Amino acid sequence: MTHLFLYQNGPRGDVLVSRALCAAVLANTPFELTIGTCRGDEDLLHGLAGPRCRIVASSMPNTAHGAVLDLAALCPPDAAPIPVHLGGRSGPPTWQWPDVLESFHRRLARLGLPIRVADPDGEVPMLDFAGDVAVPGLRRRSIYVDNERTADERCHFVYDFGRLARVLDGFDLLCTAPTGCRAPNLVELPGLTWAQRSRLSEACLALVGTTRDPFVLTTTAANRWKPKALCGHDARLVAPFWDYPGNPMELLATMDDLVDFLLANVVEEACR
Repeated sequence: MTHLFLYQNGPRGDVLVSRALCAAVLANTPFELTIGTCRGDEDLLHGLAGPRCRIVASSMPNTAHGAVLDLAALCPPDAAPIPVHLGGRSGPPTWQWPDVLESFHRRLARLGLPIRVADPDGEVPMLDFAGDVAVPGLRRRSIYVDNERTADERCHFVYDFGRLARVLDGFDLLCTAPTGCRAPNLVELPGLTWAQRSRLSEACLALVGTTRDPFVLTTTAANRWKPKALCGHDARLVAPFWDYPGNPMELLATMDDLVDFLLANVVEEACR
């Protein structure tokens, strides 16, 4: 049996995206897999390990900029190392499922393995965390707000939490980081794991974030058709990451855009 070593040297969001490819390889090929990851990122790959797949971790944790050391060093001697490229033939990755598959198929062809993992025109898989995850209970109808600051240069959007709390006084705003603002409906939850945050987002009516990483953790089957918005982005210049037919994600540039989005998709919907 051909033994592949798959790894992704990027930050945690990229590792989570690579999970979809690893799962597709296991489901659609006869390959044996070893997956390399940073220490502490095993939870992003939970549920993949089994008779044909094992996960090996570096002694170093991941960082906001990715792995400190190239994870190719973990490759077993009998395996072919393949870095999981997140799409695109040049420049930055696209973070789109068809491009991820195309990149992987090109690498398989170079190894003399002309096997196609899945149809790139098929349904785009979601990035669910496996297993039971305990999360805080909701007091009432809630909106998920990923306001965590990251190393992403595009993470410049500034939330006006006082305004959001006033406009959405009938809803709780579940925030992943401190807001610097006090209001009865602002609920700060900065200590949750990624799996907990993902599962918590599934209980919310709408999803709001600023950057692909870590907002990608909300890309689950339960959230597939929910109203969602990525703030601080010009829709004329960028495309939604991990896009799929009917994807409701909107790219919003300003606070006014965000308020209008939430009024239309949450407040008005709740009044119908």
